[in-house]
Amino acid sequence: MTTDLTIQTVARLLYKKFFLLIIFGAFGLMLSSLYIINSDKEYISYFMFKVNYPVKEEVLELLEEKFRDEDIFSKWALEKNPKIISYDEFKSEMNVKSLSFYKERKNLKVDKKSNFFSVVFKDIEAPAEYLSYLNFLNDELSKNYINRLNKEKDQIESTYEKLIGDGVNIAENYFMQITEINQKIDNLSNQRILRIYPPTYPSQTYPSNNLLMILSFLIGFLIGLFYIFWNFSKHSKN
Repeated sequence: MTTDLTIQTVARLLYKKFFLLIIFGAFGLMLSSLYIINSDKEYISYFMFKVNYPVKEEVLELLEEKFRDEDIFSKWALEKNPKIISYDEFKSEMNVKSLSFYKERKNLKVDKKSNFFSVVFKDIEAPAEYLSYLNFLNDELSKNYINRLNKEKDQIESTYEKLIGDGVNIAENYFMQITEINQKIDNLSNQRILRIYPPTYPSQTYPSNNLLMILSFLIGFLIGLFYIFWNFSKHSKN
């Protein structure tokens, strides 16, 4: 004896087995919840900043470069003794958790238009240590630029001393350049090269809990449908 699978039959079957479908969906949700609880998570925070130096592009490029400098990190770690982040977090690694496979994941990304850093990390308590490290790096960059300005000032002074010895009158140009450099040095000494604001509260980037739970429920629901129709077909043939 066979039964034709009409729309009315399907509707009646789904109505009778609706609770079973919910159980399959709930089982999918339970599995996704277990995965979410036990999986390694990644978070992201945003640090707003302001550049206190005329050459903004150069400063930000240098910051990105020095961010992963092992010597600078080791110097900071020796001074601050961090409990959460280690240098291993700064190494480029293959990010197979995103759709763009084989793309290097970077901890620090700089949005030069909107003036913020985005930092990716695995411990929700990490932003405080990243802020400490960014401020330490800020100090190091400020010292480097001050040293560079002092060298530039020394070169100007030695050049003008030579010109004065040759009887050239350079008073106006000399004082304008020296005054400008001294102002830059004073600004960097008082404000540092960057002003970095406290980070935003961490938001989870992996796994995407809502999407994962929706997909898990749908997969469980579809498995439930397959089981119901398979069972119906089996009994119809009998």
